[in-house]
Amino acid sequence: MDFLDPNNDCGQTILKLAASGSAIMSELLRLSNHIPEVFLFDYNSIVSKKPQIGAQNNIVKQTMDGEAIDQTTADLIVKELRRYESILFGFEYLKAQDSFDQKIQASVKTIELDEGFRESYMEIIDRFF
Repeated sequence: MDFLDPNNDCGQTILKLAASGSAIMSELLRLSNHIPEVFLFDYNSIVSKKPQIGAQNNIVKQTMDGEAIDQTTADLIVKELRRYESILFGFEYLKAQDSFDQKIQASVKTIELDEGFRESYMEIIDRFF
């Protein structure tokens, strides 16, 4: 019996699995072009470059995705990033979810910030998951 025969359950299951994997990879590639700047910018590792000829003496910075931006834009992104520092956590969140959730719920300010973050970014985040 041919592996790709329509009557071969194993072959058909593998084809469906491969198609699903391909669809997931396509969606992730498409989403990667729409990641908000606040998630692509690491202000601890900003790379300074020499100003380009004709630039108005603005220091050119580079985001994590390699895009060149001026100092004013970098400052705005850093301001937005710092604004969400108290509610965004790394993988350490997975080890102590209750502790981090309590930190957010402890203050009206962080609750409002969390709700604002959800309004601004939850649609794109949901698409990743």
